[in-house]
Amino acid sequence: MAPVTTIAPTDHMCIKVLQCQFANLVGFDFSNLKLDFVDFSVANLAGARFIRANLKQASFIRADLTGADFTGANLTSVNFTAAVLAGADFTNANLTSTVICGVDLESLIGITEKQLGQVQVFREKGSRYCP
Repeated sequence: MAPVTTIAPTDHMCIKVLQCQFANLVGFDFSNLKLDFVDFSVANLAGARFIRANLKQASFIRADLTGADFTGANLTSVNFTAAVLAGADFTNANLTSTVICGVDLESLIGITEKQLGQVQVFREKGSRYCP
């Protein structure tokens, strides 16, 4: 008798329930999707594409977003506390009321002083306090 195998739901199905903590979503293309309020905390999203996506009030706390593309994305009230954002592209992204804390800005692409002026909380990596 052959062993019974079960197929686990793929990590990207977490989008349906807005709970994607610890998910492995490397390289996924979320471009143009409405993903507001999704919790991506501690998820691996390296190389993911969020081009023109609506991520209003999403959470990326301690997520790996290495090389992610947020070009033109709505990041209003998003929380990036302690996220890994090396090489992430924020060209023309809306950062109104966004929390960026414990992040090294030196490796970000396309982020401007005007965008940083819109964030709610900003503290570079090495700051003692992050909300």
